[in-house]
Amino acid sequence: MKIAVCDDNVNELVILKDMLEKRVDIIVADYYNKLEQFWNAVVCECVYDVVLMDIDWGGAQMGIDFANRLLNKNINTKIIYVTGYNDKFSQRIFLTPSNLCGYLVKPVDEKMLYAMLDLAAKAIDKAHKQKLIIKKRDGVCSVPYSDIVWLSSELRKVIIHCINEEYSYMGTLNELKEELPPNFAECHKSFWVNMDYIKRIGKKEAEMFSGVIVPISRAKYSVFLERYMKYIESCVNDKRG
Repeated sequence: MKIAVCDDNVNELVILKDMLEKRVDIIVADYYNKLEQFWNAVVCECVYDVVLMDIDWGGAQMGIDFANRLLNKNINTKIIYVTGYNDKFSQRIFLTPSNLCGYLVKPVDEKMLYAMLDLAAKAIDKAHKQKLIIKKRDGVCSVPYSDIVWLSSELRKVIIHCINEEYSYMGTLNELKEELPPNFAECHKSFWVNMDYIKRIGKKEAEMFSGVIVPISRAKYSVFLERYMKYIESCVNDKRG
């Protein structure tokens, strides 16, 4: 795993570093005592599997705000909040969207930290194992469902739009839909979207976190919106336990 640890208290960073260095599954661990340094790294395409994020930074912006920004940039990065104020932020963390995976209270218990990291590792491994197998004339390739932002079809060609690249093959979305996991929804006869990447739903379109606009047909709008709302509700309930 690639991990970032963000805390304005250098002593806390040292404590967490001592704990994390005992984990053999951590390939990279970067430590930040300024949120701006962390964000600059993210903007420069530094992608982390897990971020341990201190909530209170003693200013207008908090770790929660940056976790929300990270959701828009790298949706697959897991967030584990760390705080010395157990009750102060327990409600707000659910009001501000993030890819929340855990919550630790200072002083951080080593066993609890490892348990949170184990959960994150299992979730990451599961996401990587769930893949769409594409059969093409020149061979076979596999694409993790978690990397797929949206899908489109044109005549007899399916185009898979991922985070950083596109794939295409001869086929139809109708043939593909039975293979898609429940976080995918049809918004148009020629378009399916990964609901994890939706930023906003308008009257005629869905805006993805990447800024891409995917059309919603009038015929599909009501069913699509209802499915999206139910999916979001299920995600919130899962995070609450």
